[in-house]
Amino acid sequence: MFNLRYFPNAWKTAVIIPILKPGKDPKLAESHKPISLLPVLSKLTESHKPISLLPVLSKLTEKIISIRLNDFLENENILVPEQHGFRPRLSTIHQLLHVVEYIKDDDAGILSRHYNLNTLTENINEHLAHLEIWFSVWKIALNTSKPEAVSFSQKNPPPEITLQNQKIPCSQHTKYLGVVIDKNLTFRQHITDIRNNFKNATRKLYSLICRMSKLNRRNKLGSVGALDLDHE
Repeated sequence: MFNLRYFPNAWKTAVIIPILKPGKDPKLAESHKPISLLPVLSKLTESHKPISLLPVLSKLTEKIISIRLNDFLENENILVPEQHGFRPRLSTIHQLLHVVEYIKDDDAGILSRHYNLNTLTENINEHLAHLEIWFSVWKIALNTSKPEAVSFSQKNPPPEITLQNQKIPCSQHTKYLGVVIDKNLTFRQHITDIRNNFKNATRKLYSLICRMSKLNRRNKLGSVGALDLDHE
């Protein structure tokens, strides 16, 4: 397959199974996570996907392709310095630290720094305008109900930001790379969410990890360690 650079059409057919996200409206399409059940051979060429059910051989081949691709991107200096995910010796934690330090460096900003509120607002709206053009060219639909803005300024009012002629609402906090960042950078909301999610998850597994359970300690710890704390 690699030598011929050929990907059979039969391998491109998948069965999509929608999984409802916790607490979401089942009537809305965006409330579900898609799981694709592709033929085994087509799985060999995948590198990144939201949810996967792969056999051992598929995961091994996927890793080989991922390493080749990442080596090429690194050697050719294609990736921008701000790219932290899926790179050696870097992780989303570095990106989170970069964002927090970026915010603390200035009086106000939504991943854009400037002391003048009007200039800050113009810069952000200009970037959003370029994004709108890019999405339009590539025929990607935007869900304008999801974006939200957070102002980290203690002095200035929130900037008026628009996307597709709709004002983006300002929030006290936002979720970025799985971490809830509040406007005061206290991370209290994130800690509260993690605690609540852990309590809810352990409650579901209580029958397996309680004292009356027949599982040994190792299996109990394994059950807790496998908890999915994603609260989207």
